[in-house]
Amino acid sequence: MAKSIHPARLVVLGLVLAAGCARSGPQKIVTDFTVDSVMPPIKSVSLKSLRGRPVVLDFWATWCPPCRETMPQLDKLYRKYQAKGVEFLAISGEDLADVRAFVPKAGVSYPLYVDTKGEANKALDVESIPRLVILDGQGAVIFDETGAPLDVDRISAVLDGAL
Repeated sequence: MAKSIHPARLVVLGLVLAAGCARSGPQKIVTDFTVDSVMPPIKSVSLKSLRGRPVVLDFWATWCPPCRETMPQLDKLYRKYQAKGVEFLAISGEDLADVRAFVPKAGVSYPLYVDTKGEANKALDVESIPRLVILDGQGAVIFDETGAPLDVDRISAVLDGAL
């Protein structure tokens, strides 16, 4: 004789399935924002100018130990994907002078930016760091994760699929 499923379990199962379906809908398209490079000459980069290429957005801060933990992993990804056309924007919401003073300690080859107007943080509703977001060439979010360490193999698979 087959066992019946308890009605409460059916409700939970329905909620799980509904949540999964909600995530399979259209991806969020990130609005344009502008950030400034940390090292001279200071230049502004707009997200819109990077359309057509995958973009890795790393939200971080100099005072954040998990952010510093992800930096070598992100640098490994940068060295692997920069020549393939993937853009990397490591964005801090801190003061330019503070980030610039941190650069020698960072030991990374990827470019660092500051979000002095808070545009990037607002566009992606950044509430905690480190946060890594990957956009496809049209600006749609295809990866979004907060915390450390980074799963370099999983991120590589996402970037390979975006190219």
